[in-house]
Amino acid sequence: MLIHLPDVPEPEMRLSVNKRQSLWPNGLIPYVINDDIEPANRDIIISAMDQFEDKTCIRFIPRTTETTYTRFVTKRGCTSLLGYSWSPQEISLRSPMCMHVGIVMHELMHTLGFLHEQCRPDRDDYVTILWNNIEQDYWRQFKKRTTDESITLGLPYDYCSIMHYDDHAFTSNGKKTLVPLKKPSCELGQKIRLSPLDIKKVNILYNCPGYRTNVGPIITSTSKPTTTLYENEGRLNKDHK
Repeated sequence: MLIHLPDVPEPEMRLSVNKRQSLWPNGLIPYVINDDIEPANRDIIISAMDQFEDKTCIRFIPRTTETTYTRFVTKRGCTSLLGYSWSPQEISLRSPMCMHVGIVMHELMHTLGFLHEQCRPDRDDYVTILWNNIEQDYWRQFKKRTTDESITLGLPYDYCSIMHYDDHAFTSNGKKTLVPLKKPSCELGQKIRLSPLDIKKVNILYNCPGYRTNVGPIITSTSKPTTTLYENEGRLNKDHK
């Protein structure tokens, strides 16, 4: 089953790389779930966090007195900051469109510091972007990042990543907006589970036991820590409901 992530454009901003302070210290993420989030949706959020705790050294802990933490709220669209922001930050999950375990995991990957897979510096070796089929207002969602903005941790391109767009993302005419250049082993844009490489990326980036250490982050938070990189991931295609 393919769940389309509701996505909208990110704002342009300066990015930098290789700053360890952009990672959550010790892989610990204090969190608060707003009281107005109904019990069934709270369970979805907890289930998404459990996936990371089961497969990585990331730990989500209920916030007590921590000054930097993540708060789950229900505002417009599916939103998150990129990486550790040195201040309270929000993950917005509008119900019902964002309340899927896979979409919550996608937003948590942003919170941990990960970009969309098809924005990798080497993406042109793996996908062709069909610009004429993309709504012009959304072109920047397909912007290829430079090696100064993003690193790959030496891992191969991952069509199966929970961070990859589907092939009709932001279509203006119902046609495909990206085409894989190699045969994927999965459906592009899956929002069901973390891929094996997603899991490996998190473990490497956060120096989890058994993985190599001293690797810089895939990308840092912005120079203005309270600015949202993925300001409102509201939809990925016009047919999403």
